Amino acid sequence: MIFIGKPKYSNQELNVEQVIDACLPIKDYVEEDYGRLASKTVKSAQRKKRIQSYISTITRMERKYNNKARTASLWELQDILNTEEVTKKQSFNVDLVDYLYKERFCVKSKEGKKPPRQEEYRCTIKRQASGICPYCGKPEDTSSFRIDHFLPKSEYPVFALTPVNLVPCCSECNEKKGRKIPWRIPGGSTHGIVNSKDNYVQLPHPYYDNFGDVVWIKADLKEVKIDETSSEYSFEFYSYRPDNWSDAKYTEIYTRCSEHFEFFGLKERFREDSAVEIKDIREKAMKFCKCSANYDVFYDCAKLYYESNCDALSSSGENGWRKVCRRALFDTNNEACTSFWKGIWKKAHPA
Repeated sequence: MIFIGKPKYSNQELNVEQVIDACLPIKDYVEEDYGRLASKTVKSAQRKKRIQSYISTITRMERKYNNKARTASLWELQDILNTEEVTKKQSFNVDLVDYLYKERFCVKSKEGKKPPRQEEYRCTIKRQASGICPYCGKPEDTSSFRIDHFLPKSEYPVFALTPVNLVPCCSECNEKKGRKIPWRIPGGSTHGIVNSKDNYVQLPHPYYDNFGDVVWIKADLKEVKIDETSSEYSFEFYSYRPDNWSDAKYTEIYTRCSEHFEFFGLKERFREDSAVEIKDIREKAMKFCKCSANYDVFYDCAKLYYESNCDALSSSGENGWRKVCRRALFDTNNEACTSFWKGIWKKAHPA
């Protein structure tokens, strides 16, 4: 889907007008009918008419969003929105966020009944990720995904139902991002008043950016000696500028990736996840020890197995934490790697 997980995907088969149409009540009323209707029905009819009057503005802003997202400059939308009077109305925010998104788009069908169109659209958006969170690359059941607003709906209600602003992701990434604005001045705060003269760095967007075929996250195996015969190991993850990004034109791309790595706290999250992986690798490697004539054969077998296994992890992209770990395990320039594999061999073959 994105540079962490799958290649970027397209949500272009859905547009915001389709989503809004699915969320609106089906029945239409004219003002002449209001006198015979319950007050709740009248309010619903008035709201529908009001929302329909917003559609031209919302679809126009959807096109602007597409244009700015392609150039990683979504913050420039603020200047455009400042000229749209309708988006400044309190009723606009309430109608789009509180009613259309929360009450209509997020509704779930009753068991045994055909799901409404908006639920089908919501499921379509979630399926785009193919079970891989685009922000962190972790596999997860599609039904467990949450929908993140790349531009938060609290700050940009006009995009509350715009499909290319709705990103399926895991619950942890959704909570990490929260209401944060997805850009910052390098070294500055993520939040702040948008000034179009500032040089903002926008996080990579799952629908528009694809850096998944380039290794830009690496890890080093670290060793901490417990005593003379035993050690503890952990992975230290970091963002890395690949050699083919050495040209100046790639500086912005690397900066955006580094911001993403920090923004979602991937260093600590990957480190915690990899702790279990180290234990699992040790247990599996013991089997190679038992059927290997010497250490060199054991090491070659383990390397062949885990390098082959890396290919099986391709669904999470080159920067999924498991694939990063597997590459780091056989770094011949890292003494901790040698110590790790020799420690397993010695444990299986005590003197």
